[in-house]
Amino acid sequence: MEAKHLIMIASVLIAIALVLIFFVWNVRRQQKKYLQAKDFLALQALRSMLMHLQRHRTLSVAVLDGDQSMLAELALVQSNTSRDLQCIALEADWAKKDVPADWLAITAHWARLAGRYQYLNIRQNLDQHTKLIKNLLAFIDEIIITLNLRTPRVGYPLQGQTSWRYLLDLTEGLGQLRAIGLAYIASMERGEQAPRLRNVLQTKVTELTQALELNDCNQSVSKSQKNSILQFIECFPEALLKNPKKCSIKHYHQSATAIMDALYMEFDKEIKKLQDRL
Repeated sequence: MEAKHLIMIASVLIAIALVLIFFVWNVRRQQKKYLQAKDFLALQALRSMLMHLQRHRTLSVAVLDGDQSMLAELALVQSNTSRDLQCIALEADWAKKDVPADWLAITAHWARLAGRYQYLNIRQNLDQHTKLIKNLLAFIDEIIITLNLRTPRVGYPLQGQTSWRYLLDLTEGLGQLRAIGLAYIASMERGEQAPRLRNVLQTKVTELTQALELNDCNQSVSKSQKNSILQFIECFPEALLKNPKKCSIKHYHQSATAIMDALYMEFDKEIKKLQDRL
């Protein structure tokens, strides 16, 4: 066989090999993108579950205080939380096999709380919800580590990798103020002094105010958002501590919820940016 024929055959084989290598690489890349997309869907479902648990905490406080008008909305929030769990079960690989013990504990805690919150007093209800939400935030941190989203990647700024995580902590700070504030207003309307709720409310006001002064806040939250949170604290929790009769449950709830919803929208934007970069 002539040398030129050998060269032609070798060239064809090399070309075929390169095509096969490119094909395998492309398939693996598409599989990786598909798995990343599923991971982000699971992360967004966890974010949705967090938001719904926060709402369930607040609405259940109102219902336990005797506000039956909130029952329909509370039932809807419970249904939405169940939907979040179904989404996580469908999208997250870790929810299909070798399910983490932490996640099993979270789902079991939610099942007990959803079915028995009406047998708790307001303080117990607040404590159980807050404990569950704290565990969910810790679990989200574990997922962040698994997805390698906490450490900044080469070529990407740190803020784009971490600011969205700070937003979740900020919404929970506001969520606690929302629920505790409503519980305190309700106790005042019943003629109770509720010194424990007052002390907890004061502590949470101080904690959130201090958190807003940290560098994480300045890097993660716009000046207008920060000012709206500070204005809420001044007009509602701080005003409530000075004069309980100054705040209505409705206005307190609506104002806190509007700010939290805005922060969650910002969270979604940050996640979308991060997903587009990967």
